[in-house]
Amino acid sequence: MMETALGLLRLALERGWTLGLLFLLFFGGAQLGTHYGLQLPQTVLEWSGAGILCGAAVIVVSAAVNIVAAIQRGLRRLQVRPSEN
Repeated sequence: MMETALGLLRLALERGWTLGLLFLLFFGGAQLGTHYGLQLPQTVLEWSGAGILCGAAVIVVSAAVNIVAAIQRGLRRLQVRPSEN
């Protein structure tokens, strides 16, 4: 069961950038819509600001996970190769 939970967490972190991008587009659209005359309640605007921050954080964490995974793959490839003398 723990392996399944860790696998789901890894999948969410590796593919999280899509969720972060959706958050940025949706909540950013709500913020941007007010500049073009869209009337939204103040609570929606406050929460959309939080959604933008959450989306940006998810993208940053997902990018960091992908960078670390790429470094780990590169190091494994270097360890597998026989040394050339």
